[in-house]
Amino acid sequence: FVAGFIGSPAMNLISGEVTEAGVRIGDYVVPVAREVLAKAPSEETLTIGIRPENCVIAEDGIAVEVSLIEELGADALAYSVPAGLTADEKLVAPQIVARVSARNPPLRGATLHLAADPAAVQVFSEKTQERLSD
Repeated sequence: FVAGFIGSPAMNLISGEVTEAGVRIGDYVVPVAREVLAKAPSEETLTIGIRPENCVIAEDGIAVEVSLIEELGADALAYSVPAGLTADEKLVAPQIVARVSARNPPLRGATLHLAADPAAVQVFSEKTQERLSD
């Protein structure tokens, strides 16, 4: 709960389905160590936390559609929602923010893939709201 308020912009908190290899968000599985998954053996979904500065545009990752670019000098913030949603679904979808280069920011409406170093990904229990990752 608190992770969503600390930092500016706040941490991205995205719920996904637990798999053997991690947490599935859309068509992408965010890698999560087995020992972390073992801390929530009865949970079917977990929440992934990724800070905007840890998101990178990648070939493979969480597919998102860019809604807005906020230019901040040397950096820019790309505000997006998961790709493939209807207009109504976008209204209630979790917003995903990534810090990107202001020299070559993505265009509004573009679909891109965001990934993060597994060491920078936080995992939270949806039942207890506690952090499971170290």
